[in-house]
Parts: sequence; structure tokens; C-alpha cells
Amino acid sequence: MTTRIALDGVGGQGVRLIAGVMGALLARMGKQVTVLFDYDSSVRGSMSDAFLIFDDEPILNPVVEEADRNYVLDSLNATFDLGLVPEDIAGAYAGLRPLVQGRAGSTADL
Repeated sequence: MTTRIALDGVGGQGVRLIAGVMGALLARMGKQVTVLFDYDSSVRGSMSDAFLIFDDEPILNPVVEEADRNYVLDSLNATFDLGLVPEDIAGAYAGLRPLVQGRAGSTADL
């Protein structure tokens, strides 16, 4: 069963570290793992999000799901009072960052 975890915080609270450690531990346990980070480093104290997906089976088609989209919109609206709605989204990205034990180099080469 595919499990999705979204972590949210402010830059400097360790969101990336926690997601990375969780992903590495799950990979060591034999799970298929993807981690996606979203952090606007151009604004001090801005949002930091991490999305972790894991399963026993290969994760074939990670997509931006409605619940994830709404979570990000709600976080942005709560932090910056922007009043964004789904119709304001011009595009979305669901990417993979494979955690492969014992391999060096760019994940793009996988």
C-alpha cells in the first residue's frame, strides 16, 4: 500500500533533515521511496515542505493529487494571506528523488 507523508514547517526547523532521514531509513528497510522538497530559500523564514512517498512495490506514477495541492494552497494562504485557489495554479510538478543505497552520482542518471 502506498503511503504519502507531507511535512511542513518554516526554513530552519529541520523539515528537509527529517524527510531525508525517514526516506533513508525506509530505503534501508527495503521500501521503494521518493522524496520531494519544496523550499523557497530566497525568503528568510519562508515555508519548507517535504513530501515522502513509500511502498513495498515500485512507485510508478507519482502525481500531484488534489489533497496535496490543497495542502500547499492552504499553507501558502495561511502564511502569506494570498487567497489562492486551485484555478490560480498554472502548472504542477510531481517528481522523483530516488534514494538508492550504494550508488553515487546524480539521481538524474538513474
